[in-house]
Formats: sequence, structure tokens, C-alpha cells
Amino acid sequence: MAQSNDRKIDDPKIRYKELRLTYFPHWKVTPWEKRKNEATVHAFLSDLEAFLLEMGWTVETSDEHRRIYRHGDNRGLSLRIRNYTDYFGVHTVYLVEMHLVEDRALPWGKVLADGELVFDRLRSMV
Repeated sequence: MAQSNDRKIDDPKIRYKELRLTYFPHWKVTPWEKRKNEATVHAFLSDLEAFLLEMGWTVETSDEHRRIYRHGDNRGLSLRIRNYTDYFGVHTVYLVEMHLVEDRALPWGKVLADGELVFDRLRSMV
């Protein structure tokens, strides 16, 4: 059973590594490039959401560029995902950011893990 859960976590981790930062070698991204990349990212996010729901997380907020999930057992724990287009030098980049955050009394929470380290934390929670 543990091996099956590891595989379930490893698949989104590998996909995230491939998607977290996509460089386009020019300032202007064609509509076809943008749609293809966004479709790949949204497919990943949908699969990740199904995985999280299976693990007992709930959807707090979900829109085109930002998603927030809450852990079922620990409501003070959230997973925040943001995807957007940005510009870096002469490149257009598409970013997918993930942060596992512990909410505190302050207006901002404590980041427990970010990027692919989120998946290592999820593995320890199973």
C-alpha cells in the first residue's frame, strides 16, 4: 500500500518539475503556444486536485490562476497554487508556484514547503 501511495505522489512531482517553469524564447507567445501550455498545466492541476481530494483535502478557492486547498484534519494547513505568465529578460515564462502554508495569527502564514518540496511533505502526511 505504501508503495502505491509513493507512486501516486511521485507522478505529480515529476509532472510539476516539468511544468513549474516553461520558457518561451521570445517576447510574444503565439496563441497556439499559450493554449497548448495552459491546457497541459490545467490538466496537471486537475489531476493534482483529484489526488488531493482523495487524500482528504478540500477546495477553498479555485479560479483560472489561483487555487487554495485546506487539509481536512488540520484546517490551519493550506496548499496554495498559482500559475501565470511573466517576463524575464528576453523570455516569456509560464510559472506554476506551490506553497504549503501553516496559517498563524499574523496576516501571513508560515511557508512549510514550496515547489517540489511540497510533494515530500505530502508523502510524510500519508
